Amino acid sequence: EGKYANGTGYLNGTVNGVNINGLTYAPAGTFISIYTTPDDGYTDARWFLNDAINSNDRRVFDMPAKDTVVRVDFEFPFYMVRFEVENDYGSIKFNGITPESQLLQSRKSYTLTACPKDGYRFVRWETNPANIVNSDGTFIMPYCDFSVKAVYEAIPYAVTAITDGGGSASASAETAAVGTEITLNASPDTGYRFKEWEVVSGDVTVTDNVFVMPASNVTVKAVFEPVSYNVTVSGDDNGSVTSNVASAFAGENIVLEAVPKENCIFVGWYVPSGNVTITNNQFVMPCGDVEVQGVFAPITYTVTADTSQENYGYATGGGKYDKNASVTVTATPNSGCHFVKWTENGSEASTSASYTFSATADRALVAVFEEDAPVTATYTVSVSASPAEGGTVSGGGTYDENTAVTVTATPNSGCHFVKWT
Repeated sequence: EGKYANGTGYLNGTVNGVNINGLTYAPAGTFISIYTTPDDGYTDARWFLNDAINSNDRRVFDMPAKDTVVRVDFEFPFYMVRFEVENDYGSIKFNGITPESQLLQSRKSYTLTACPKDGYRFVRWETNPANIVNSDGTFIMPYCDFSVKAVYEAIPYAVTAITDGGGSASASAETAAVGTEITLNASPDTGYRFKEWEVVSGDVTVTDNVFVMPASNVTVKAVFEPVSYNVTVSGDDNGSVTSNVASAFAGENIVLEAVPKENCIFVGWYVPSGNVTITNNQFVMPCGDVEVQGVFAPITYTVTADTSQENYGYATGGGKYDKNASVTVTATPNSGCHFVKWTENGSEASTSASYTFSATADRALVAVFEEDAPVTATYTVSVSASPAEGGTVSGGGTYDENTAVTVTATPNSGCHFVKWT
């Protein structure tokens, strides 16, 4: 039986070399050959002998001992499709598998699926010949072999470096593809130091300020912390110093206390290092260690020893003395003069030329001198009578020089004064 199969071709044959078309009779054992004539765009896919698929591709058989029906199925021809992926950024799936090639029947519709790897995205289909596969992966198999390539590209993911203050942060790129090495930079402000990187989002591990870009946006935070600086204080033999803290952050207020020893006073502050200004025993902590020394000194008093008349004598023992120290001032008169007293603010302080006292206050002492009284010559006037029985004399004695002296001779009865010799 020769017939069209779905209107896609025509079947005929020969019986012992004689053409047949339609119904023909042949004895059992007769050699039968079958021929097909497909329509344009079709091919004979398989043929049946009494509705059983015959595996003899030569389409020949020996006539069985029964009536026989020969039927041929025609179909669209099959062509090869080869699958390619650019740069190994993904794959192509067809019917759930990832083949390198596939034999497909022409004029049928098929769908390809683009499967990009993490961090990549599908861009387009490229075919040879061109324009076979649509952007959504669908296509109708043409009457020819062709190749199809899936083109992918890396997705640019955002890289964000942030801080909560204390410095600044940056990254070597604002966007990057998966697998890219990103270098981070943290710059602390004055008074701060970099502590660590905190990954806010993105599955990354930061090592030595570097991480590898994943298939997602990444946000990292630079964490800074204030730097604690040392506060070192010291005194000297005359006093001690304390501070409210031993270390502090920049900007904190530091309070100092100076404690002088007995009979000593606090003089001031000396800053060997730290470049700070101390006001009212306080300063603001800078960005660095600070060393402060308290300067103390014994309490001293000034004693001045002077004279009222420089020509009459001189005074010694004046100077600076520690509190409660023993002080001795000495007044030494010049020749012809003598010490009278020490005075202070016009009042008598002492009548001792060598005056000793304890230093308890500033004192201004003045040594008072006077000239000695002038020395007058004395003479002795002796008087006597001669002869002694002649009378009496008076007025003898010791007299200062230039003093008027009167001597008197009184004669006894019967005698008379003659002269003084």
